[in-house]
Amino acid sequence: AIGEGDAEQPAGRLERWKRRLLDLSMRNKLLNFKVGKGTIELLCPDAGALEDRLAGGALLRLLPDPAPASRRGSSTSAIPGVEAIVPDRIALAADALAGNAVHTTLAPEDLEARVLDLYRTVRTTMEETGANNLYLAIGFVSWTPKPTEARGAIRAGTYRAPLLLVPVALERKGVRSGFTLRRHDEPATINPTFLEMLRQDFRVQIPELDGDLPVDANGVDVRGIWTMVRTYLKDLAGFEVTEDVALSTFSFAKFLMWKQLGDQAADLLENPVVRRLVEMRGSGLADDSPLPEAVGLDKRMGVADLKLPLQADSSQTAAIVAATEGRSFVLYGPPGTGKSQTISNLIAHLLSAGKTVLFVSQKATALEVVRRRLEKAGLGPFCLEVHSAKAQKSAVLDQLRTAWEFQADGVDEPWRLTAEELQATRDQLNAHVEVLHRRWPNGMSAYGAFGQVIAGRGLAPGLTIECADPAADTEDALRVMAQRLTELADLGKEIGNPSVHPLRVVGKRVWTPAWQREFLGLAVAFIREAQAVLPASVPVAEFLDVAPTGNPARLQVRHDLIDHLQAPGASAGYRVLSVDRVALRVAMDEWVDALVAMNRAVDGLARAWRETVWELDFDRVVSEWEEASGAFVLVAWWRTRLLWQAVAMHVATDAAGVKGSTSRPEDAGAELRGLREIAGLRAVFNTKSEVLERFGTIWAGPETDLEAVREAIAWADRA
Repeated sequence: AIGEGDAEQPAGRLERWKRRLLDLSMRNKLLNFKVGKGTIELLCPDAGALEDRLAGGALLRLLPDPAPASRRGSSTSAIPGVEAIVPDRIALAADALAGNAVHTTLAPEDLEARVLDLYRTVRTTMEETGANNLYLAIGFVSWTPKPTEARGAIRAGTYRAPLLLVPVALERKGVRSGFTLRRHDEPATINPTFLEMLRQDFRVQIPELDGDLPVDANGVDVRGIWTMVRTYLKDLAGFEVTEDVALSTFSFAKFLMWKQLGDQAADLLENPVVRRLVEMRGSGLADDSPLPEAVGLDKRMGVADLKLPLQADSSQTAAIVAATEGRSFVLYGPPGTGKSQTISNLIAHLLSAGKTVLFVSQKATALEVVRRRLEKAGLGPFCLEVHSAKAQKSAVLDQLRTAWEFQADGVDEPWRLTAEELQATRDQLNAHVEVLHRRWPNGMSAYGAFGQVIAGRGLAPGLTIECADPAADTEDALRVMAQRLTELADLGKEIGNPSVHPLRVVGKRVWTPAWQREFLGLAVAFIREAQAVLPASVPVAEFLDVAPTGNPARLQVRHDLIDHLQAPGASAGYRVLSVDRVALRVAMDEWVDALVAMNRAVDGLARAWRETVWELDFDRVVSEWEEASGAFVLVAWWRTRLLWQAVAMHVATDAAGVKGSTSRPEDAGAELRGLREIAGLRAVFNTKSEVLERFGTIWAGPETDLEAVREAIAWADRA
């Protein structure tokens, strides 16, 4: 046992890490396997043949139970919850395997739902971690644990642990197609957690299974492994190897880390970073000098010195330079601040320096983001992916072949020209920055001055401090100016805001006793005059229905109001105070235009007409007249004559002042069109007249004094 003090020592710290990684509790699925929704049990009378077919590249279809329990009757099984394989099922399962299919213990609808859930779970894990966790468990060990001091009491009973784990993958061609099972490229393995439990709790080791597994002509020697394990477990009470087969997800990544900490601790401690984490004393690192700073980095490193295919700011460039120097550090940054882009640039730059970079991430998404950026930058052939689907041997070999055959000729000269162009642009931008942050004799920079102006905007609107030559000021002069402003602010606290002080209107700069006496004399005279004005203002206030006041500004307003009420145009202007006077002017102008046009059109008529004529619809009359005029001669004569008779009823006199006849005159068409024009103008005239009647008595229709109307509008505008 390791006490608290020992745990702070390097060896104790390693043991604490190992305990966190090794899970030998019954919560571990590798020691206590239970059939659940994440498991599909297979009916396989020959597990060795099943493994051989998978190793040979066969794609196996998953089929439902060939003989459901309702047709089999009752039976018992060594697997809890699973029916025993009766003879007819054995034959059916064997026939199915011969046709590259394998039966399960599930009904069709249950199989479809469970395999879909399993497929989605595995796909999500693959996308997030890049690791395949789907295995075919071939053979199980039913075992009974014994309590140990390290793990305490364990509930009595029989547990099941998978024995041989063969990595597989579920595939389907489309959403509507079924799933097939194929062998994954990763090697098969014996349950490592179970072997470690045997070693620790039962002092049983199986050295034949420590290295490569026994093989036969077509893959792993399943029968040989079962026989070997049975031999080693024959003396352990409660242990039995069963030939069950199940498809489920397993993860023993933490166990592999635990094993590496135990077997390769010395090699790991050769790394200075790992040694520092374990020993926790001193730095443990070769270089404790400060990391490169962003300030001044552009002067130290030219554009051609950094092979960065993506954009990088000064802090990101500093991190890349630190990595180039072999420094160890942690790169912090909230999401979206460019960590992945910095890593992409870092890898690209180190590749150009002939370095090999291992990029590891807990999430496969981070690896994919960096890979895509490097690929877009043309560095895809130099990236070897050993995660996700790319971890297969064939995929790795293809990537190595692509890198070996890659050729990139003629890039040195374009890169040199581009670097020179970027260097010139960067120098120009840095020159602006230097000027912006340059310290002037007064101790300030333009950047700092801009910040102070922006921060103080609105504090003293209208206040301007003039400075003849800011560049000529010194820090002492600026300090004196700031001191005077402070004194001014202190005086302001005593007298209050000058803009509202009673004496704010006094422009006198020098205050003398003589001037004070003169000022007081004038003030007394003003009060005397005001006392005479105030009584006279009371009747005015009562007439206006407002409160009496002695305020000079308000008295002036009332005086101006009285003058305004006596001005020309007031008698009619007050009627249109609440009216849109712009629209009123437009209405008056349109009314005048309509009146002029209407008078001109009336002068063009050959006859005088009674007012009743305007009851006719002249749009319809003219339309019918033009239609009739276009007909056959006799028909046209007859129809136009009838139309004229209907209109001529309203004729007052003819051109000679005589009552008009009903016979159609030669100018009848022109007369009707003239009447139609006048009718339209009358409509506009009447509409505008209704609006202009707001002026009251000064509005007299065509007899109105237009100048008086304009005067009334102008008065209302001034009110």
